[in-house]
Formats: sequence, C-alpha cells, structure tokens
Amino acid sequence: MNEKTKVLISNLKHKPGCYIMFDSNNKVIYVGKAKDLYKRVSQYFLRPQVGKVMKMVSNVDHFETIIVETEKEALVLEMNLIHKYMPRYNILLKDNSHYPYIAINKKGDPILSIKRSNKDSKYIYFGPFPKSSSAFEMVDLLNKLFPLRKCNHLPSSPCLYYHLGQCLGPCVNKIDEEVNEKTRKDVLSFLRGNNSSKQAEIKAKMIEASNKQDYESAKEYKVILDAIEHINANQNVEMSDKVSRDIFSFSSRDGYLSIAYLIYRNGMLLGKQSHIVEQFGNLEEQVSELIYQLYCSIDEPKEVIINDENVVKELSKYLDSKVYSVTKGNLYELVVTCKENANNALDEYFLSSKLESDKIELLEELKSLLNISLPLHIDLFDNSHLQGSSPVGAMVSFVNGEANKSLYRKFNISS
Repeated sequence: MNEKTKVLISNLKHKPGCYIMFDSNNKVIYVGKAKDLYKRVSQYFLRPQVGKVMKMVSNVDHFETIIVETEKEALVLEMNLIHKYMPRYNILLKDNSHYPYIAINKKGDPILSIKRSNKDSKYIYFGPFPKSSSAFEMVDLLNKLFPLRKCNHLPSSPCLYYHLGQCLGPCVNKIDEEVNEKTRKDVLSFLRGNNSSKQAEIKAKMIEASNKQDYESAKEYKVILDAIEHINANQNVEMSDKVSRDIFSFSSRDGYLSIAYLIYRNGMLLGKQSHIVEQFGNLEEQVSELIYQLYCSIDEPKEVIINDENVVKELSKYLDSKVYSVTKGNLYELVVTCKENANNALDEYFLSSKLESDKIELLEELKSLLNISLPLHIDLFDNSHLQGSSPVGAMVSFVNGEANKSLYRKFNISS
C-alpha cells in the first residue's frame, strides 16, 4: 500500500456511497458501493485478500469516493458508474440489455411489434420475455392467427397476407374501429393465456380441410396448431391468481455464484433465466445487487420471491415490489425448481464455460503476443458485398473480453 492510499484511507467517512478504484494509468478498474465507506474500502487494504480481490487490490494506485444520503442512492449510482466506465474487475451484469416486450398499438389498425422499453403510452405491452426468440415466435404466430395489419406504411395494392386471409386489407378497405378493437382484445386475450377457443377453431379448420382432401391447407393448420401447443408447453405452469411475480434462487460453489429466476406475468410463465458470475464480497449483498440491476432494465412485478431472509431484507430497501419468502404450497415448489436450475447452471459452467472464465488472463496473453497495452476494448470489422455492389460493413465489440452487443454496428459503405 503506497503513501497516497494511506492518506486516502485516513480520510474515509462512515457514510454510504460509492468508491472508484484507479490503476497507475488513472484508468477505472473497479467500482463498488458501501453502507459505510470507511469499513468497506479500508478492508481491501488492511486485511489479507485472495484470488480476484487480491489481484484487483495489487493494481490499485488510488481511489475516489462519492458520498450519498442512502444505500439505495449508492446502489443506483454504482450501476450508473459501472455502465459508464465498464471496469475490468466488476462482475455485475454490464451489458445493459433490456428484455423485449410484445406491444400492440392502442388506436388505429392493430399492429404488433417488439419493444425494448414499455414507456410509450401509445402501446399496450405484454412481457418482458427473457429470451427474444420467444417474443418473436409469439408475434409470428399471432400474425398468422389474427387478421392484423403487417405493414408500417400502407401499400397501394393488397399484399399476400390479404389474399391469405391474414390481414383485413386497410390499404384497400375502410376498417371499422369496432372491428379493430375486437381484434385487439382477441390478441390480448390470447397473450393472457386464453387460447383454448382458438385452438379448437384451428383444429376444426384442419379437419375440414382434410375431409375436403385439401391436404396443403390442412398441413398449414397443423403447423399453426403445433406452434400453439409448443408455446403452451413452454408456459407449462400457470398461476390461477394471475399475479405478476418473479421467483429467484441462488447457489454458490468454488468462488462462483449462480442466480436463476422464473418470470411470471399475469400468472403465466414467460421464461426461465440463469446467470453465472464470480462471487465477490458479501454473498447476500451481491445477490441483492444483481436482482436490483435486473429491474434497472425491466419493470418490477407485483411480487418478488426468494428464500433467503437476508436477501429479502436487503431487497426490501430497494424495490417497491412485495419481497418475501415461502415455505409451502405451489410457490415453494417453484422455488425448489428454481434452486435446481441454479445448481444445474453451476454444473454446466464447471463442465464447460469455466474453461473460458478468466477473460483477463486471456487478454494478458494477447497483450504479450501482440506487444500492445492490455486490450480491454476490442472492435472487430468485417466487410462484404454482392458481386461488387451493395457493400456493407459490420462491427462487433468486446469489453473486458465479453461481447457488448449494445456497441454492435452495421454500416452502409458508399464506395
């Protein structure tokens, strides 16, 4: 510990806030938050450390602190600073990704779209979906089932969807608002799990087409029927109380933390997700911060369930949702399932992903091979064309060895 650091430690306050660690090149390498800045920051330098913490501390040249009024303010500030500086030793989810919503406009011809935010009051939203593929799959199915407008700009003549009976043709027909409103309500009803009548309707059409020996149409109806059943199978647990809630569980092993969760909206399971991160600091605090960061990207549900009283206590400070644990019933069974998912994710990680876990070591090796400074930000470009015309370029970006899709770009090349 250098003299500069000793002076900074002596000036630390017993107040909540954030601390920013810098290396000798004045580059931010770690951002953290604390209930008590003196207790949290001083322990990095006054206690023996191991593993990743020891490596980070050995690279600290100096640090700065920002004092705030409350722990919640400190957590929000920490998230903002992490996304601003992308420090190499932070293990929180830094991709700032937003789960997609299915959106349908409130007025005019009903059109479905995928939105990454639910802030525009012109739309009704359903979601969020933890996997984009699930949202796109649902939109594709709804566009086949309901006569929704497919085009953003009306063409001068009807398209194929009109001739297939999958669009009412607002380009050539005046559609009554009552008809549009009924279509909108039918779509929303389907999204909320009321699809049994639509299943029966499609099945009847399939049988009718088969009886008429119109096997091509019968096959199309069979494909649609299979898609409905596939979605129902993925949403295999429906809660009768129709409450929007997220169910979390976590597990740790050999310095790694696995957090798994089930997302329910209006009582329907929209998806399952899990993340593996390196354990760093207090386990319950880290779990609380990861869950809170998730809700920086999506709206909070009515309820959040996690079977750890310390995490419940921490999260209750930050979230407006009702946060609680359960000990019996259907919800407890889902918590157990979630725990199994968290354990299974760790099993898979130690079997495969852990081989690539230390991205910083790989970057250090690349630094030596190319004789360059540590390549914490890497951009890769690829250009292509069609027989000499229509040239385009694409760029992908990696920050701290991890793909950062928010920085991906596509370029039209003029010459």
